[in-house]
Formats: sequence, structure tokens, C-alpha cells
Amino acid sequence: MLSCLVENTDIFSESDIFCRIRFQGIQKTTQIIEDDCNPVFACKGDFIFPFDTEKSEIVFVDVFDHDSFVDHHIKTVSFPLNIKDIQGYPYV
Repeated sequence: MLSCLVENTDIFSESDIFCRIRFQGIQKTTQIIEDDCNPVFACKGDFIFPFDTEKSEIVFVDVFDHDSFVDHHIKTVSFPLNIKDIQGYPYV
């Protein structure tokens, strides 16, 4: 589950938020949550990425507001990920 709190960038309604997750050259995109500046994404097994267990890698999460003509980039967050940090979690 992924959630975020973002500043509203739309004028007449709340933002339509989606995220793009990037890891080791692969990127995947969440569904768009309409009219919600505090969306919760139920990603479940959709975001399984292969990774090298010997290296520490960086995960990037880009947050966007979806609009009809152009998507507006709101923010990017990143964090290091090492297999030793997540051993014992499901799917590892």
C-alpha cells in the first residue's frame, strides 16, 4: 500500500494523483486516484521488481497530477533499498 499527501495543483477540483515507481531501470505506474490530495494506492502484487540481492539500489517515486493535456510533476522522493533491510517481508 502506498499513500501520499500532496498540495492541490488544480483550480476547480482536487488533483488527480498517480505515481510512477522507478527501480533498476524499470518503471511502473499506479492507477489515477481522482479528486484526492491524500490518495492511497492498493498496489498489491502489481509492483514486483526483480533486483540484485548483492547491491543496494535506489527506489524513486514520482508523484504526478493527471490532467487532460499534460501531466504535472509534483514531487519525487527516493530511498535506498537493500535486500538485507527487507529480508523476512512477503515476496522476498
